[in-house]
Amino acid sequence: MGFFSRQPTETKVFTPSSPVNISPGLLSQLVSTKETDFTRQQLNDKFLEEKVAQRYAQREEETLKKFEVKLNGALLKDGGADEQELSSAAVRQKVASLTERLAQLETRTKPKANKEVADARSQVTQCLVANEGRPLNCYEEIERFKKVAL
Repeated sequence: MGFFSRQPTETKVFTPSSPVNISPGLLSQLVSTKETDFTRQQLNDKFLEEKVAQRYAQREEETLKKFEVKLNGALLKDGGADEQELSSAAVRQKVASLTERLAQLETRTKPKANKEVADARSQVTQCLVANEGRPLNCYEEIERFKKVAL
């Protein structure tokens, strides 16, 4: 603000329509001031710069406070969910459900590994050997094997 060169302003004199009474003390004080237009302008520029810097710092501080509040709120929400997931009861329950599912998968696959699966597998291999280069001819055998195995 203080770096910009300004055009010199013309001194304007306004004549009032009614008489103005100024005390001699005020008039002598105004006449005896040592400030020039340039120094007054510098003081005004400095004052404006300080005000702008102050308001900028205030807004920056408000923005940081809002950001911290939002961040802390988000962290608290996430932290609460993690604590619930990591509680010992929840972990025990999850382990129990996973072991139960694993046991079901093992029981489902063990009976299938019997004679029916072996017969279906041998039929697929015989068909693929007989129709070498044409695996699509063995589609029915492959589908039967899928039903038995899965």
